[in-house]
Amino acid sequence: MEAADQLEQAWRLDSTLVEIAINLGGAYVMQGRHDKAVRVLEEASRREPHNVMIWINLGAAYLGHLEKSDEEGQLKAIQAFERALSLDPTAPSVNYNLGLIYKERGEKERAAAHFGERSMWILLIRMLACAWSRLAMKGMSRAVARGSTGELRLGMFKQPLPGNAGRFPTENCFLAHGLQR
Repeated sequence: MEAADQLEQAWRLDSTLVEIAINLGGAYVMQGRHDKAVRVLEEASRREPHNVMIWINLGAAYLGHLEKSDEEGQLKAIQAFERALSLDPTAPSVNYNLGLIYKERGEKERAAAHFGERSMWILLIRMLACAWSRLAMKGMSRAVARGSTGELRLGMFKQPLPGNAGRFPTENCFLAHGLQR
């Protein structure tokens, strides 16, 4: 049984639990079922309008796939992401997602403001931490070492993660952080 199936069952039992709505909405977004995610998350936003995670997931649901998104979806996503930032200026990946939307819309100055150096460093650190923890969960060896020119090198791995088709784990962390590729 998939996580979304289990969350749907929990949602049917008690649709007032916002934590279930956040996770179910996120699962729907990851499955590309954006309309379902919007319905669940909009209801949750009426229950807890100050919950930043609702607005982050709702932004992702409104946007869908950036390359396929329309004007209305982009504007709704911008509003949801801006709401998330108003509740928590350090909300994960929100500035990055806003930067991507503005870049897609050709609004380079607005995109640059959201792609600021601080925002990118926070995102990179979170993604590396996510990848690092995924490797630890899979029992992979990890190392921090100095390279021949003195640079720091993270994790020299001899094999891909099992069941990960040889991809580096940050690709899964993109999804965990709600990023559109």
